[in-house]
Amino acid sequence: MIGKTIGQYQVIDKIGEGGMGAVYKAEDTTLHRLVALKTLSGHLTEDEEAQERFVREAQSASSLNHPNITTVHEFIEDDDTRLICMEYIEGKTIRNMVESGIVSVGKAIDIITQAAEALEAAHKKGILHRDVKSANIMVNMEGRVKVMDFGLAHLEERSQLTRTGTTMGTLSYSSPEQISGRTVDKRSEIFSLGVVFYELLTGKLPFAATNEAEIVFAIINNEPPKPSSVRDDVPELVEAVLTRMLEKDPGLRYQNCGEVISNLTGIRKEMETSTISAAKSLKGNRRIFPIQVKSSTVLIGALVTLILAATIIILSNLFSSKPREIIRLAVLPFENLGPAEDEYFADGISDAISNRFGLLQSDQLEVIGWISTSNFKQSGLSPHEFGKQLNADYLLVGTVRWDKSGQDANRVRISPQLIRVPDGTQVWSAEPYEGVIDDIFELQRNVASQVANALDIVLGEQEQQHLARDPTENMLAYQHYLMGRFHWNHRTQSSMERSLNFYRLAIEEDTEFALAYAGIADVYVSLRWYNLLPIDEAGRNAREAALQAIRLDEALSEAHGSMGNVLGIFDWDWAGAIQSFTRAIDLNPSNAEAHHQYAHLLTNSGRIEEGVREMEKALDLEPLSININGCLGQNYYWARRYDEAIDQLEHTIALDPEYGDPYCWLAFTYLMQRMFDEAFEMFEKAASFPRYTARMTGARGYAYAIQGDRENARTQLDRLEQQAKSGYVDPCFEAWIHTALEDNETAIRLLQQAYSEKANWCIFFKIDPLYAPLHDDPRFQKLIENMEFDISG
Repeated sequence: MIGKTIGQYQVIDKIGEGGMGAVYKAEDTTLHRLVALKTLSGHLTEDEEAQERFVREAQSASSLNHPNITTVHEFIEDDDTRLICMEYIEGKTIRNMVESGIVSVGKAIDIITQAAEALEAAHKKGILHRDVKSANIMVNMEGRVKVMDFGLAHLEERSQLTRTGTTMGTLSYSSPEQISGRTVDKRSEIFSLGVVFYELLTGKLPFAATNEAEIVFAIINNEPPKPSSVRDDVPELVEAVLTRMLEKDPGLRYQNCGEVISNLTGIRKEMETSTISAAKSLKGNRRIFPIQVKSSTVLIGALVTLILAATIIILSNLFSSKPREIIRLAVLPFENLGPAEDEYFADGISDAISNRFGLLQSDQLEVIGWISTSNFKQSGLSPHEFGKQLNADYLLVGTVRWDKSGQDANRVRISPQLIRVPDGTQVWSAEPYEGVIDDIFELQRNVASQVANALDIVLGEQEQQHLARDPTENMLAYQHYLMGRFHWNHRTQSSMERSLNFYRLAIEEDTEFALAYAGIADVYVSLRWYNLLPIDEAGRNAREAALQAIRLDEALSEAHGSMGNVLGIFDWDWAGAIQSFTRAIDLNPSNAEAHHQYAHLLTNSGRIEEGVREMEKALDLEPLSININGCLGQNYYWARRYDEAIDQLEHTIALDPEYGDPYCWLAFTYLMQRMFDEAFEMFEKAASFPRYTARMTGARGYAYAIQGDRENARTQLDRLEQQAKSGYVDPCFEAWIHTALEDNETAIRLLQQAYSEKANWCIFFKIDPLYAPLHDDPRFQKLIENMEFDISG
C-alpha cells in the first residue's frame, strides 16, 4: 500500500495494524492535508459480517460531529478495496501514555471527562461504541482527546450482530453484562471507560489475570484494589467516582455519561481550589452522586446534606449560599453538530430560546441578552469561566443538530443542560428533544418550560401564553429570518445589507411575519445612523416596516422597540419614542436594546441621571455588549462624572480595541477636563476610524480654539470643508469650532442648518457642553424648544 495512490490520496506510511485491518497515513493531494486510511484485512473481505461492521463504522462515525470523536471524511471503494478516510491525529493513545508512566490525577480526570463527552454525544444519537479501551482513545498534541474506532458500533434500535454466547470488544475492558451475553447499553460503556480511568490512575488494569477465564471471573466477581493503594495522591472522591463507574450492577452504575462529566467537572474545580483533600468520609459509599438532578428540592437537600458530611460541596442546592432576589440565567450558543453552514441555525435556535426566557422574566428571573452570550464562541473560555464573566447564576448549554438527508431528513435534535455557575455543576439535563423541522417551536417550548421547572419558577397564565406564541408557521420563512438575524449581529454595512435581503425573503414566504418586519425596520435605522442611506429613504422604509410589525402583532416587544427608534431618530418625537420603548420593556423586561434606547432619550432630554440608571440596567442585561458598554461611558460623560466615564470607556476599549466610539468619548472627556495631551492622543486614535474622522476634526478644532490657537482651529475648519466633498459632514462639528472662536453668528447658522437637515448630533443640543457659550442666545433656545425635549408629560 505504501506509495500507492487511491483516488486523491497518496499513501505515505503504515500507522498500525489490528485484527480488522491496517491504518495508513496518507496525503490528500487535493486539499493538501494528512489523513488516515483504514482498510479491511484481506482475509475478511469475504466475511459478510466483517464487511457490514466495516461499513457500519463509517456510517456511525460519519454521523457524529464532535470535537472529541475522530472525524470520518468519506468511505472509499477502489476496485476490491474498501477504505475509510478519516482525520489524521498526531499524538498518543492512552495505552501509549500509560506505558510511558502514570499520568497526574488532574490530567486523568481531564482525559476521561473529554472521552465521556464523546461517548455522551454518540449515546444521544443512539450509537454505542462497544469497544472502549485505552488503545482506542488518543490525546493529540494540543491535549484534545479523540475517541476512535467505531468498528463495533451499532445503532441501539438495530439488531445486534453479536452472536449469542460471544462477546465483542476487548475482554479486559468488557462489562459484566457484556461478558455474560446480556443486553448492553450505554452503562456498559461507562464501565469500560472506568477501566480506562483506572488504567490511567494506576498504570494497571483493574482485573488482572493470566488467562481469559480468570479475567471473566474477576470482572464478574472481584473488586479491584483502590488506586490509593498504588499512589497516595488520588483523592477519595475520585475513587468514589471510579467505584461507581465500575459497579457490577448496571442499575447502581452511572446511568449516563452526562453524570460522569458533571461529577468529574465538580471534582476538578474543587482540586483547583485545593479543598478536595478534605474529603475523607465517603469511603465505601457508592451512591454519592445523583443519577440525574431534577428540580426536586428534597433530592437536592439530601445531596447537600450528604456532601456536607464529607466536608466538601461538589453539588449544591439550586440556589446559591448567598441567595439572590433574582436568578440570572444565560443561554449560551448551542454547539452545532451539523455541517458548518448550519451554524446560523444553531445560533438562531439558542437566540430564540433566550428570547422565550426573556418573555418569562419576572421578579424571579433575569435573562442575560444574546449580544453578550453570543460572544462565548470567540471568548476562548470554558462555559463555567464565561458564566462567571457574565455574573450569571445559571447557564443553559446544549447541542443542536439538523439532519437534512437520509431517513432522518429535516429532523432537529436539541440536547440541553443547565449548569450552576458558582461551582460548575450540572443541575439538570434531558434526553434530546427531537422532532421534524416543523416542530422547532414546540422543541423550544419544551426546553424553556423544563428549565423553568428545574429552577422552580412558576409560570403564570401570561407566561404560558408567551411560551405558546409562535412567530410564524412557515419554516422556510423562519430559516430566512434566522439567517437575517445571524448577519445582523455582525453590524457591518455588508452584513446589514445581507440581513435585509434575508428578512425580505422571510416576508416573501410569510407576509404576516411580524418579527421579520421589525428586523427590517432595525436595519434601516442603523443604515441611517451610520449615514449609509439618505434620511428620507431610510425613514420611509423603517417606518413602514415597524408599523406593519405592530399591526401584525401588537404584543411583539421588538416591534415597539423598532417603532421607538423610528420615532426618535427620524421624527424626533421623543414622547412617542418614550411610549414605544416603555411598551417594549413592559412586553419583555429583558429587551436590553429597549432599555438602551430609552436611556438615550432620558439623557438627551436632560434627565441625565435617570438615563445613567437606565443604561446601567441595559448593561446588566447585556454585560458584554460593546455598544452598551460604550454608551454607559458616554452617559457618564454627559453627567459630568468624568472619572467614571474614563474607567468605563477604557473598559470598553479593552473589550474591543477595534471599536472606535469609546475613543471619541474619551477624547471629549479629556477635553472637558482640559487634559489636552490625552485628548489629542484620542483624537488621532478615533480619527483612524473613517466614521469618526469628521467628528474628531471638529473636536480638534474646538480644542485649538479654547487654547487660543486660532490658526490651527481654522485649519480644522478647512479640513472639514474638504471632508464634506467626499461625504456628509454634520454641520454641528463646524459649529463647535465657531462657538469656541466666539463666532456665535456662524455657529447659530450652522446649528440651524443641522436642524433643517435633521443631522444626528442635533439630539444633543440640550446637554452638549460644547455649546455652553450659546445657552443664553434666544436663537439657540429656540432650537431647543423646537426639538421638544420636554418629555415629562
